[in-house]
Amino acid sequence: MVLSIMPPFREEYARERKMIGLLALGTVPAVVVGLLFRDAFEQAYESPLTVSLLLLVTGTVLFLPRILAARKREGREVRLPSAIAMGIGQAIAILPGISRSGSTIVAGMVSGVKSEDAAEFSFLLAIPAIAGAMVLAVKDILAEGIETALLTNYIAGGVVAFLSGLVAIYSVLAAVRKGRFEWFAYYCFAAGIGFFLWFKFGAGVA
Repeated sequence: MVLSIMPPFREEYARERKMIGLLALGTVPAVVVGLLFRDAFEQAYESPLTVSLLLLVTGTVLFLPRILAARKREGREVRLPSAIAMGIGQAIAILPGISRSGSTIVAGMVSGVKSEDAAEFSFLLAIPAIAGAMVLAVKDILAEGIETALLTNYIAGGVVAFLSGLVAIYSVLAAVRKGRFEWFAYYCFAAGIGFFLWFKFGAGVA
């Protein structure tokens, strides 16, 4: 009985160890880019027009699987090249207006990864990225100090972000399963064009 259990256990252990290695590799691009160009990224967040234009970029990216007919040749699991591609997608998504989930999932699908596997790897890839960003944010807050009155706001914001993140995850997974991932592109195009017109021509109008 023990002998019959061991091979599947070892196979599952090897699969999990491989996944951890791929996740670590996929995290490297975001770490390198984030540390080297952190100031440039923070400046980009201060420009509403830049964010608007990058939303249009996100919309275009979300259409890539359909344009390139990636689904016709997808079906592989995440491997070394696709893990690197998805990691680069995550690094680019540090820019405001670029969807992290969208860029990583599309990078995986274009690399030939099955859409469901690309979505799963994308969400797992977010864990070390979010944890790292949180560490940096907490470090800055502790260095600059924080008022007690603002602590409640930070906690409330964190809870809302967590809940909205869950909704986003289930929405993305549902869209991926239905093969309608580009649905989110229409929102990005509408939001990008609307915000660009507003900040370019309407924001200064009294």
